[in-house]
Amino acid sequence: GKGWVSVYVEDWQDSGFLAKRLSQAVKAPVLETWVADDTHWGYNYYEGGEVRDRFTDDPSQVAEGAEEAALYQGDADRLAPVLQVPSARFAALLQEARAGAGQFAAGPLDALALAVGLPFEHIFTSYDHFFDDDPEDYSEDLEDWSAFRHLAFAPPPGRETLSE
Repeated sequence: GKGWVSVYVEDWQDSGFLAKRLSQAVKAPVLETWVADDTHWGYNYYEGGEVRDRFTDDPSQVAEGAEEAALYQGDADRLAPVLQVPSARFAALLQEARAGAGQFAAGPLDALALAVGLPFEHIFTSYDHFFDDDPEDYSEDLEDWSAFRHLAFAPPPGRETLSE
């Protein structure tokens, strides 16, 4: 799907840290998507190690007040060119996601995946599923399933996670 590389983290708390560091190291845009309790989802978009855009279907789920909630509105004009989709189409996706906040997150994430040409399984499958599910469940839908690799690493000495 358009040169995408999907990366999954074992501990969701390391996701943002890894996305930030990847965007610095590879000097490329990084889009971190997340799902909470199967009902809320969002993204953080990084360039050069800095968050350039954020979205969540329900900002009250992640923000502690109106000022912080304003940071999670999503900017279609900023992200759409990177994703190679028309801004109006991306804005509509965000609006539909916001309207369906609190419902099963698979629908809006599937729409996002289709819009950017990314297989749905690359955006919605969680890390745990790679170990708990039968690989045959994915190999039919994902032609490149055999290319998936699990790279294990340990946090730096004295830390329990990467992001500490």
